[in-house]
Amino acid sequence: MAAQMSLRQAGKLLALVALIVLAVRAVLNQPAASAPAPPASHVFGAPGAGRAPPAASATGALEFVGAVAEAASRAEAAAAARSAAVAEKLRAEQARAAVAPAPRTPSKAADPPDTRCAMLAKIRAAKESEIPDFKGSYLGRFPLAKMPALPATLKAEYDALSCDGVLKTLAAALAAADAAAPKADGPLGPRDECRAMMAKHSVAPGSSWGSLGPNGQRRWGSLRCDGLVKGAKNTPSKAAADRARKSTLPSSRQVTLETCPKSTEPLPLVAVCCGTTTRGKGGWITPRPDALEELAVFDHLLPSFVRTVDCGFRYAVVLGYDVGDKFWDLGDGATLARAWFDENVKSVLAAANVEAELRFAVVDNKIKKPGPVFTAITRHAYYEAKADYIYRVNDDTELATRWAKHFVAALATMDNVGAVGPMCKQGNRKILTHDFTHRKHMDIFEGTYYPPELSDWWMDDWISGVYGADRTLRGEVVEVVHHTGKHGQRYGVDKSHAGLLKGLLAGGSKKIQAYVAKSNAGIAQPPRGFSRFRAKLRR
Repeated sequence: MAAQMSLRQAGKLLALVALIVLAVRAVLNQPAASAPAPPASHVFGAPGAGRAPPAASATGALEFVGAVAEAASRAEAAAAARSAAVAEKLRAEQARAAVAPAPRTPSKAADPPDTRCAMLAKIRAAKESEIPDFKGSYLGRFPLAKMPALPATLKAEYDALSCDGVLKTLAAALAAADAAAPKADGPLGPRDECRAMMAKHSVAPGSSWGSLGPNGQRRWGSLRCDGLVKGAKNTPSKAAADRARKSTLPSSRQVTLETCPKSTEPLPLVAVCCGTTTRGKGGWITPRPDALEELAVFDHLLPSFVRTVDCGFRYAVVLGYDVGDKFWDLGDGATLARAWFDENVKSVLAAANVEAELRFAVVDNKIKKPGPVFTAITRHAYYEAKADYIYRVNDDTELATRWAKHFVAALATMDNVGAVGPMCKQGNRKILTHDFTHRKHMDIFEGTYYPPELSDWWMDDWISGVYGADRTLRGEVVEVVHHTGKHGQRYGVDKSHAGLLKGLLAGGSKKIQAYVAKSNAGIAQPPRGFSRFRAKLRR
């Protein structure tokens, strides 16, 4: 309509302008009353090439105005015709759309029914955030009645795919899966997480980490997974656990006890010293009387000790525990432990001509840290048992290879003045986390194995650095496995002790130098399988 108005107005305006121009020209062409008429050649040029006379010009102007008016009318009629054609085309397209709506773009034509139904249900969902995944079965969790109706253009597709039935089938499958999943701790509770780690990494609780890495092992310990999944239906069998262990760890289960020749000479005494407690960060650990293997010392340390002893030595196992421990001190733990040791360790080794005994050190451990226990058990080994060698380990340590002869040979290259240790891949590999010394170590430090100022982590750092790299050896031929996931960390760490380390190392080094100068202790090349070890201490 606007186009029609513009053409009509333009035509009228053009006609009016043309009429005015011609009228003005006609007036200008009339001769003046007092002036002579100029020659025709001066009015319009050369004779025969001039314009029509004034009378003829007026007539032409009228004809021109008429032509312009006629052209304007024709333009207006053409514009009206075009507008009518456009309107007719639009009415025809609307009519066709009403009879058959345009088909949906077939971008999802290849989608399987459950995926397409999920996409359609996404459109139905009142809140998209209610459905975390629109590619499959999560849709079944949401009742269809709670979703608004689909637009009419998609309703036919929804019905053709029988989406109600598809989504209900998915819902039933999810319900069955939910019913089979453990619910004791909720959908994401500790037990579920522990079982997921166990299934994914072939963890054998209390026996093997499988493929679980250090971070996973720490997570396992923090969740106390050993206790949560014990007895679960999907716990690997003993045979499966052994296979998993052999494929991932240098387990002592592959080492067989050898029968030793009887000796008429007194043999050197090796004291295996460890602290043990049933106090955990989450409360007391109470083993069943008929299942002492629920404690790490009976599950890892002592069974592996039996399998890995060397001939040529006597052995004493020194266990230290706190006054007030519910199992060891207030309960009958010590009695049960001795009976277990006599049956499973002492008698077995006696049959192989190896002498072994169990000793206890009861500690008034007011700070509830490893330091006082380590001091007590090593003093017991030195003063009471008269041990020639001291091997300080943990109750959750598994002795994976033979060790006594290797360690004794390594110390001998330093005239027994130094510290040696095994390879341990589960802990801090920049220091020695397990250490073996001669009784000369206690002589140098006046009957104290570690500085009493240190109570936890920094004891390892101290023993790893105090002798220096020349008198500290680590053996690749000796390995232990530290099963920290059995009970997890059972004490807090006093990090303020890091500030004491430098001074204690300096003081200890002076004592060692004085002893070496006095005893003239030499240094030879490390034995095969050992290398000098320079610790990277924590600061």
